[in-house]
Amino acid sequence: MQASVSVTTRDIRQLNNYILQANQITKDLLLWRVPENLKTLMRVKINFLVG
Repeated sequence: MQASVSVTTRDIRQLNNYILQANQITKDLLLWRVPENLKTLMRVKINFLVG
């Protein structure tokens, strides 16, 4: 029982690290990549609708 609990705790800690890394990557993508992509996407949509 104790062994499985300690393993679970380690797994949870590792999972938390992965989640933190994923959150950081997501933040970076949202801050840097997405605004440019959204601008381009909106421009393409507007050009498509107008043209």
